[in-house]
Amino acid sequence: DEVLTLGAPAFWESDQPVGVVLVTVKQRPLVSLLADRTGLGNTGVVMLGAPSEQRVQYLLGLMGETRFVPLNDAPAMAAALRGETGVMRTIDFRGTAVLAAYRPLGYRGWGLVAKMDVAEVYAPIRNLRNMFILVEVGIFLVVLIASYWGARRFTDPILRLAKMAQLIASGELQAGVVVESNDEIGHLGESFNKMARELAHSYSLLEERVTQRTAELKAERDLLQGLLDNTPDRIYFKDLQSRFVRMNNSLARFFGVANPADTLGKWDFDFFTPEHAQQAFDDEQLIIRTGQPMMGLEEKETWPDGHVTWASTTKVPWRDATGKIIGTFGISRDITDRKRAEDELNRYFALSPDLFCIADMVGYFRRLSPAWSVVLGHSPQELMAEPFINFVHPDDRHITVSEYGKLQQGARVIQFENRYRCKDGRSEEHT
Repeated sequence: DEVLTLGAPAFWESDQPVGVVLVTVKQRPLVSLLADRTGLGNTGVVMLGAPSEQRVQYLLGLMGETRFVPLNDAPAMAAALRGETGVMRTIDFRGTAVLAAYRPLGYRGWGLVAKMDVAEVYAPIRNLRNMFILVEVGIFLVVLIASYWGARRFTDPILRLAKMAQLIASGELQAGVVVESNDEIGHLGESFNKMARELAHSYSLLEERVTQRTAELKAERDLLQGLLDNTPDRIYFKDLQSRFVRMNNSLARFFGVANPADTLGKWDFDFFTPEHAQQAFDDEQLIIRTGQPMMGLEEKETWPDGHVTWASTTKVPWRDATGKIIGTFGISRDITDRKRAEDELNRYFALSPDLFCIADMVGYFRRLSPAWSVVLGHSPQELMAEPFINFVHPDDRHITVSEYGKLQQGARVIQFENRYRCKDGRSEEHT
């Protein structure tokens, strides 16, 4: 067998060497001892190294061959050669991550290193970790399945309630939830069904009331439309700028328009002369500003062709549901014939030489022709300030009262003579 010879100087009671000690050992047992990889797995190896300048001279452990490696490439062996003991994770000369235990041998600076690849060292831990991961995944799946089952058991009724709510919202008021349990969810379903029934009943009542109210509104609208279409009075609505918004057939005919809709957006300036249109506009703007109506207003209407008409008009503010003024509306009645009759009467009163008068039912003069003042000498104010019977001659008062009583009862008095007192004391007889 090959042998290894180990030598060292021998000293005897002084520092001077007295000889050399040589030890010869068989190489095979030593190599077998160092090559024993029991407990070192598949990648473990025991290495013996000696210092050689800035290198490590591996005596054993590198595939059985002596090899030189720079100290920087063998940090664990370098630490052992420095006399250190410990364990480190490092990169060996192969470039592989290893876990190395190192210590010095105490002989000529030699060092001993036992190393294993990190991948093999941590393989059991990694396997244990993987096992824990599998267990955790299994537990998670079990919990997930259990949670899903529990959630479905809880959420399915809720989803059915939500679906029913959607159906009710879309108008399916007869929809209902099938109650399958007697727990809180079942009670909720019963309450939901009850609510749906009550809602359907309320909706039915509401629909009936809406139908009834619609019929009432239609009747009112038809009544109003009938009034607008058939009344001889002129009815109109105007906006805040005094433009026509709506008018009835009577006013449209008065303007010479076939369809009332053709007047929308127009105003009085489109039909009358500025003399009347401006006054009407000013009146309506005053109503809008103050909110005060104008009742029984007599309006003189002047037309572009020169003719004149008269109207008795009532104008009031037009308000919306909140009370805000949004325009005006009014009703006018043609009084042209009456005004002409009044003019004729006025001319008759002014020009008549007879004592022409109008008296009320309680015995007072209301209107007198100028002849009364001319003949009797009393002013109109004096004649109208007291009962007319006071101006009758005392001998004729009885018959005058009798005839006046007939007039009060509606009878006609065709011929009647009595005397009136003049202011100067004379008496005038009149028929």
